[in-house]
Amino acid sequence: MTELTAADRVELRALADRYARCVDRNDGPGLADVFRPDARLQVFRPSDATAPTSQSVGIDELTQIPARVARRCVRTFHFVGNSVYEPGVDAASASGEVLCQAHHLRVDAATGGGTNYVMFIRYFDQYRRNDDGAWRIADRQVLVDWTELHPADPTGGRLPAE
Repeated sequence: MTELTAADRVELRALADRYARCVDRNDGPGLADVFRPDARLQVFRPSDATAPTSQSVGIDELTQIPARVARRCVRTFHFVGNSVYEPGVDAASASGEVLCQAHHLRVDAATGGGTNYVMFIRYFDQYRRNDDGAWRIADRQVLVDWTELHPADPTGGRLPAE
């Protein structure tokens, strides 16, 4: 087992940050660059489910994730928290756990009011280096531990005209 360097840990964390940004910005091609070409993403809701509730495999399917999210929400905000990384069986592999709060703004067209659907997530990742040596996600399990629903102001706090 090879130890991870500080540079490895920074690069692995950057994958989590880039993933969140790409989902929030509806950037499918950017999201594809976070994953290996044959990568898999599985969602487990609830987190202790024995089978995934959804799955995307390969770049073509993974690239569609931001657009699928954008069809359900007008905006998302992923806040990436703690992360822990472990070396794999060789210098080209590693694993990690990343915590995230994923906020999903939904707007009621009839009333103009909004809700914030918050998912408390643990990402369990397997990483592999590409041929160029760059780390990429090879497998991601999205474990949804719990959710909350809150009222939200979709105007961004704009004061009404007087």
